[in-house]
Amino acid sequence: MKRLSLLGKLLLCMAVIFVLFFWVKGQYEGKRADWETSLETPLVVEDLSDRIRETPQITGQHERNLVLPAVVEGHGSNASGSGSIFEVTANYVLIVTAGHVVAENEDLSVTFFHGKESPCEVIKTDSRADAALLAVKASDLTDEDRKMLCRVRTGTETYGQLKKNDIIFLVKGNQEEVQILEGGVVEKDKMLPEFIVPMLYADGTAQKGMSGSPVFDKEGYCIGILVAATEYGELAILPIAEILPITEFD
Repeated sequence: MKRLSLLGKLLLCMAVIFVLFFWVKGQYEGKRADWETSLETPLVVEDLSDRIRETPQITGQHERNLVLPAVVEGHGSNASGSGSIFEVTANYVLIVTAGHVVAENEDLSVTFFHGKESPCEVIKTDSRADAALLAVKASDLTDEDRKMLCRVRTGTETYGQLKKNDIIFLVKGNQEEVQILEGGVVEKDKMLPEFIVPMLYADGTAQKGMSGSPVFDKEGYCIGILVAATEYGELAILPIAEILPITEFD
């Protein structure tokens, strides 16, 4: 009887482990299904009115002038999104956005912050990191247009200094309507379901058309781009270190 009792306890423990295993597996798979990378459907988590700023809360006027002119809106036949200027050369304006924004998307164009709309072409994509590099020909822009442009200040060093609960900002829009949404750092370099590279995991909200939008720290340095969000107020942000390799363009 004693041996049978021990066997029964062992079987009971195995049954508990079996149940726990499938419960955790279900939670993980459910979490994977929660991620929405396209952001084409607004995520209604809370009232956003207290997070939408008429003027940036990132820094002062000087930094504001270094942030907003670097933000662009992307348009295509199948999807829309946001992006940021990473380089202005004699021949091109190079823009980074999320890779899924341009996937199977035709007739691509961008609207710069000052309102100028220009056609663009996809130069590179990185499916591993879900990033894309776009180019607008300099010949499509006037001298006045070029004066209105600004490249982001990349925050490779400031990213390393981020701590839990540090404030971050997502920026979308143009001079007619700017939206700056506030979020908070949860964990850096976290492996998240459905992603191959580590992400900056943050809490916050996102709106339609924010895929690929630049994410800034409080000093106005770009620390990544938004690639996904969930209805639970989670943000998956591609870190700046994963973005820089795709911006290398001859």
